[in-house]
Amino acid sequence: MNLRHLGFLAAFLALQTPTIALAQDDAIMVGVDAVSAEPISETAAVIGRFVSRQAGEVAAQSEGAVADVLVEVGDRVETGQVMVQLITDRLELNSDLKRAEVRSAEARLGVARSQQTLAEQELTRMSSLSESAAFSQARFEDSQQMVAIAEAGVAAARAELLSAQAELALVEDELADAAIVAPYDGVVVLRHTEVGSYLNVGDPVTNLLNDAWIEIEADVPSNRIGGLAEGTAIQVTLDNGQSGEAFVRAVGVSEDPQARTRPVRFTPAWEVVAGELADGQSVTLKIPSGPQTDMITVHKDAVIRSGLATTVFVVTEADVTGGSGIAEERAVTLGGAIGNRFVVLSGLGVGELAVVRGNEGLSEGSTLSFTP
Repeated sequence: MNLRHLGFLAAFLALQTPTIALAQDDAIMVGVDAVSAEPISETAAVIGRFVSRQAGEVAAQSEGAVADVLVEVGDRVETGQVMVQLITDRLELNSDLKRAEVRSAEARLGVARSQQTLAEQELTRMSSLSESAAFSQARFEDSQQMVAIAEAGVAAARAELLSAQAELALVEDELADAAIVAPYDGVVVLRHTEVGSYLNVGDPVTNLLNDAWIEIEADVPSNRIGGLAEGTAIQVTLDNGQSGEAFVRAVGVSEDPQARTRPVRFTPAWEVVAGELADGQSVTLKIPSGPQTDMITVHKDAVIRSGLATTVFVVTEADVTGGSGIAEERAVTLGGAIGNRFVVLSGLGVGELAVVRGNEGLSEGSTLSFTP
C-alpha cells in the first residue's frame, strides 16, 4: 500500500470516529424493572362493614331522679367521665342512718363483751371455792350458763355489727353509683334520659360506642370459607380508595340458609385512630376463591395503551453489567391488577427487563441505557 492509500484510510477513520461516539451519546436513559413470577390466588370482591367491638347501653346501677345530664349525642368521653348525675339527698341521709346503726352495733358489741368478761370472772371465783365449805354446785353451774349466755350475746352482737357494716357499704356503693360514668372511651350515640326523669337499677342512660376498637365483618359465601383460616391476610379497599390489609380473626359457625353465607370477622392490620372510621362504613374485601398459583407480573408503569393495543418495551441484547441494550416493543395480554403490577397472560417471560420510565417516546430498535 502506498503513502497515498494510507492517507485516504486515515482520513476515513477520522470521519467514522465521531459517528461512533455520537451513536453512543444518543442512547436513551430509561428505568427498568424485571418481569417476575409471584404466587397469586384468584379473588372475589365481597362487601363488608366496619363494626365496633365495644358498644352498647350504659345502664343505671342506682335508682333516683336525674339531677343533670352532662353529655350530648356525639360527645367523645373518656373512661370514668361522669355522664349523668342522680339526686343524692335521700341516699346521703340513708348513708348517715346506716353509719349510725354501725356505731350502735359497735356499742352493743362492747356491752356484750363486758358482760362476757363479768360472767367469766364470776365463774373463776366459783371455781376457786370448789374445795371450800361455801362452794355451791348449783351456783357454779349457774355461772357456767351465764358465761355461755354471754358468749352467745357477743356472737349475736358481732353478727349485728357485720350486718350493719354490710348495709352501710351497700348504701355507700349506691351513693357512688349515683354518678353514672363512662365504662370505656367512646362516643355517645344515643341518650335515653333527661333531667327530672326517675331511673331504676338497670334502666338505660346512654348508648356508647368505642370507635377506636374497630374490626370488619363480612358475609362470605360458604364455598369460600375454606381459604379463610385464622390469621389469613387479605386485601381491603375503603370507599375513599385507600387500601390495606386485614387478618381473619374468626369465622362464624352459623350460616344463612338462604344466602348461603357465613359471617367472618377481620382485624385491620393498621392502627385505627378514633374518629377515622364509622360503625357500619362499607369496605371491599378481596376474598380468595381458589388455590395460589405462580403468575407472571409486570409493573404498571411499563404498560402502554394505544387504542385497543397494549404493549410493553423490553430490553433486548441487554448488557446488565454495562446497563445497555436495544428497545423491543411487545404486544401483551394482561389480566387483573395486583397492587402496582399487572398479571401477564401472554407476551412476556420471567426475568425480562421491562422499561418503566422513559418509555413514552421510545421506538423499536432504540439504543437504551439504564442503571444496572
